[in-house]
Amino acid sequence: MSDAPTYVVEIPGLKTVSEMNVREHWAIRNKRRAHQARLVRSALLVAGVRKGVPRRVHLTRVGRRPMDSDNACISFKAIRDSVAEVLGFNDSHDVWTYAQEAGPYGVRIEVWT
Repeated sequence: MSDAPTYVVEIPGLKTVSEMNVREHWAIRNKRRAHQARLVRSALLVAGVRKGVPRRVHLTRVGRRPMDSDNACISFKAIRDSVAEVLGFNDSHDVWTYAQEAGPYGVRIEVWT
């Protein structure tokens, strides 16, 4: 049995923002979250991701500068909710891991089923 992820979805250009450190109007925050959710749902559906509770979901933030670990985790809130919605499970399951790397803005979603 291979330890390679079942699905790897890259979403270039998707910028994550730490909502703990940004001061913005609620409508701007909601618009960003809705945009992230649309992109994630579309990318997962195009990749053929199927419903089911995964063994592991690894979210990688790609950006110019690293965030501290708690802000990086919080910046994935809308993305995590969308992944769980597409997979059809409650996102409170303990399957989530996070990472960051330097590069042009984007998000990588890896799912092990």
